[in-house]
Amino acid sequence: FPAQFVEHRNPHRGHDRQVLLTKNLGLKEHHLPLLSCLLGNSLIPAELLFSFHKKLRSGLQPSGHNPVLDIMPRICMYVRPQKTQYSMLARTALCDDTKTDFLQAIVTRYTFICC
Repeated sequence: FPAQFVEHRNPHRGHDRQVLLTKNLGLKEHHLPLLSCLLGNSLIPAELLFSFHKKLRSGLQPSGHNPVLDIMPRICMYVRPQKTQYSMLARTALCDDTKTDFLQAIVTRYTFICC
């Protein structure tokens, strides 16, 4: 995740980055796998998210840095709800509501890998 959202103060404390990231973005730790998937990762390629990211950048003034920094707060709005609506996210982020099970499986798999 971009350094703007994560300050790694103590390399001996494994969860410092996650704690600071969640605090700065207003998320819970269990939201991080979904956030990572909606940003694009090795399990969900950026090409699948291109239209979603383009829509999120609409009306934003580019910062001149990594474009992910510009849209990260907007992606967090999709991640924060108490109950994740995978069908809505598949329709919105992947432009295909038939990919609901795919998205949920990827987030579950990523949860297992990273947490």
